[in-house]
Amino acid sequence: LFAHVLPSLPCYAPDLSDIAFDGMDFVTLPNAFFTGSNAYKGGEEQGKPLFRGLYEFNIQHTGTPTDMLHLSAHEIIPGHYLSAVMLDLLWRANRLGFEATVGTMATPETVFLEGWAENAFSLLYGSREAAIAAHGPALAVVFACSDLERLGKHNASVLYNRDGISVEELQIKLATAYTQPPHLVKKLSGLVIQHPI
Repeated sequence: LFAHVLPSLPCYAPDLSDIAFDGMDFVTLPNAFFTGSNAYKGGEEQGKPLFRGLYEFNIQHTGTPTDMLHLSAHEIIPGHYLSAVMLDLLWRANRLGFEATVGTMATPETVFLEGWAENAFSLLYGSREAAIAAHGPALAVVFACSDLERLGKHNASVLYNRDGISVEELQIKLATAYTQPPHLVKKLSGLVIQHPI
């Protein structure tokens, strides 16, 4: 992935095979308002990047091993953690200004980075179909559920902010039309409609 996406960077192998990506701390949280969250901390020691990150996981979110694989691909590699590492490396190589390393909500950059994470398996395998062939049909089900969640996320914001339906009406629609489980109905009718992209 690096060999195709990143230009050649000074001091590193073209595919970054000489970098150990072992800087992720994993923390479980009870009662978080999100399913999983990645916070990139970066940092350096003796002039070398540390690529520190924090992955927080809501332990109330139940799922299959394939759900966890999908969530980890979105939040960590090749998703948000990896894209943050790439921005860090490009900034260190003077290819990007520091502002480019700071994600700001509701900007084209954030939409791009969310799209990057949402398409993690296509980035790795070339297509969803190839990823399903590699991991089995359970991944196709997870992709379909993720698509419904994204539609619910988009439409929740539109229905609430543009069309003015009540939160109660929105929750019923999310649970029925978008077949979202209770924890996602709560998330999509709360934080998402308050901070719409």
